[in-house]
Amino acid sequence: VVRPEYFNSAPWDAFIYVLYLLKHPSGQVFQLMFYDKKRHGKLEIREKIHEVQLLNRYGPAIDSPQFSLEWVYFVFRSQPKRNEKQEGSVIKRILLEQKYFAGITNKMVSEILFLANIHPLTKVHNLTDEQIDKIYISVLIIFSTFAKKRGYHEYMISGRVNCPVCEARVETNKYANLTTYFCPKCQSPDYRKP
Repeated sequence: VVRPEYFNSAPWDAFIYVLYLLKHPSGQVFQLMFYDKKRHGKLEIREKIHEVQLLNRYGPAIDSPQFSLEWVYFVFRSQPKRNEKQEGSVIKRILLEQKYFAGITNKMVSEILFLANIHPLTKVHNLTDEQIDKIYISVLIIFSTFAKKRGYHEYMISGRVNCPVCEARVETNKYANLTTYFCPKCQSPDYRKP
């Protein structure tokens, strides 16, 4: 799968499972690696792209032209409304759905919602147009920040004890065993950031 002699001379990372060396016609060598720190990933090699069923389960990548404000409105406005006894679709769950937002991780959700001043348990059908606009912009900012720094940087809210804006104690909630951090003051439903 890989050239063993390469690993003898290069720094090794235990989370790199497959490494391909691709040589461009110009002579430049590129690395293509499968890196999975949480060990949940799956790698499939197929002859033809249309054989890849897995790709059909994902929405547009955030950095692709298909991801747009219109797409975000479509996703949020197409969620079914539920009655008072049923739990409606909350913003945290929707942002974690890869069929809508491919590439958004759990830590990104905390950062996106903090930047947009929206509580993670806000029902999607209760979002205003202004809030949807803020979520869209926040997604672009946070995704770009994570991409530039490869996911490793100082977080605004994740893992913090106090909010960097108002100094309130940061709270957490869980969805599907994933912890989301939020500020109860800055992300309260009646909070309006200038």
